[in-house]
Amino acid sequence: MFAVVAGCSGGGGGADGGGDDGVWDAGPDGDPGLDGFADTDGDSGQDAGDVVADAGDSDDADVDIQLLTAVDSDACLQRANIGLSRHIEPGTYFLIADSYSTSGGTEYPGPYTLYAHFLADGGNCAMRSDPIQRIGASEPLEMPATGQVVKEAHLVTDQEFSGGTWPQSFTDGIDNHYQLSESVSGYSMNRTEPWCPCCEPSNEYGQGSSARPPVEAEAFYINMRWASAPPRGQRYIVFNGKNGRAVVAAAGYENGPGDLSRIGGACEEIHDHLGTGHLSVFTFGVAVDQNLSYGPIDCEE
Repeated sequence: MFAVVAGCSGGGGGADGGGDDGVWDAGPDGDPGLDGFADTDGDSGQDAGDVVADAGDSDDADVDIQLLTAVDSDACLQRANIGLSRHIEPGTYFLIADSYSTSGGTEYPGPYTLYAHFLADGGNCAMRSDPIQRIGASEPLEMPATGQVVKEAHLVTDQEFSGGTWPQSFTDGIDNHYQLSESVSGYSMNRTEPWCPCCEPSNEYGQGSSARPPVEAEAFYINMRWASAPPRGQRYIVFNGKNGRAVVAAAGYENGPGDLSRIGGACEEIHDHLGTGHLSVFTFGVAVDQNLSYGPIDCEE
């Protein structure tokens, strides 16, 4: 089913920080598929869960994505500039792709691809919806959160540099770290990132914001600008809304980035599996199942 409808008329800023300040969605709407998110297990019920969506556009276009409960501009739940994620209850919902337009009437229409996924609460990749308070932010970040993610360098693990010593440069012992990480995690790739930088303001090369992580956790670690640090090793689902790939990541060993326009950072192994790069857009959420193994996970199983 396809339709041209009015977009969101304010309210419901996106988790990617798009918000509504100075943003107008008055451009020509696309012809998005209006698909209800229901369960597919063959019974007559429906599942609650997380919708993750992205409107990939061309370099010259600026297409926002909107989630509504009806084909009505007053039924807007959320709008986002570069990606959207939200926990929803059973029901029918609509995704709208709408080109950005300035208050002066300049429009940025163009071709786009609408990506949408539904991760049911009972599935492998179920995520909690509790908001997270971040250092320097006046409002909590709604979870799961979708936005730009930086590529992070490596942390020294609890099996390296014994006796309280640390690397003396960005690359001191890094090749040994690569080998250790691959042997323990089982994840093979061409690792190239160095140690995390030192002296910010007084840390060492490869030092995070808490204890040294286990090797299996460092291989798939993420950070956010948490105001209160999560438990070390807490499992997060990291999900790419464009291709459906996901990773179980380890939180609680590093804090950042300071730029709150980014939702967080992820190590190069995560970016490699997701097919992403520095400042790519994907989704973070605390995993419901805290017994998951770190590393790639199939959300569809």
